[in-house]
Amino acid sequence: MNVDLLPSVTPFVESGAWADALFGGRGSGKTRAGLDKAMLYCINHPGARGLVTEPTYKRIRDILFPMIKSPACGHCGADGWGQMLKGERNSQGRFDLFESPDNPRVEWDNGSGFIMRPASVPGSARGPEFAFVWMDESADDEEGSQEPMFLTATPALRQSGHQHQFWTTTTPRASAAWLRREFIESPQADVVYWYAHMDENPHTPLKSKERTRAIYGETRWARQELEGHWVNAEGMGFDTFSPMS
Repeated sequence: MNVDLLPSVTPFVESGAWADALFGGRGSGKTRAGLDKAMLYCINHPGARGLVTEPTYKRIRDILFPMIKSPACGHCGADGWGQMLKGERNSQGRFDLFESPDNPRVEWDNGSGFIMRPASVPGSARGPEFAFVWMDESADDEEGSQEPMFLTATPALRQSGHQHQFWTTTTPRASAAWLRREFIESPQADVVYWYAHMDENPHTPLKSKERTRAIYGETRWARQELEGHWVNAEGMGFDTFSPMS
């Protein structure tokens, strides 16, 4: 399988830091980058167990399942992980996807894998020990702050015999002050962050980029939603589309 990473996300995917954050705009390929990092970790660390979260189970069902099953990646031009799903064994192995709402998970034939849980239920991270944790769209607070899941999941990074890693992929939100604090304002040692811009993804159709740019214009909202940058809460809301001063 050809895991052809976008240049804009390659440093994030290949990083071995204890904690990484990829702050990306819409269409930047950030979720696929997070999945690539999880799948490659499983391939390279037999027996490792991971936790993957989305804000809600609906996003697990509607975003992660199709992305895992797809034989091609329209967002990044690479082969899809679905080529290794219940297929012929190759040098990288194969995996099974279990879509049961009670226990959605990926199981690789080398004994590694990860469970998928809604971040809105932080108690679901209690009990197991993990080698890695990936939180997708961790700044999304539609179901409430995801800080409780972060605080519950990170102490579980203690599976013996593996390099422990936490990473998140998200479009920033001013309301997610905990995320900005943990990665930008007061980070611990071996914590790094990256940015991914919509325009840096050559596989997002040009017409789509042009339409999106026209909608958002030169606003703080565009800085957040398209470029993946943190913006101040002041001025956000119904006056979001006023030009930046």
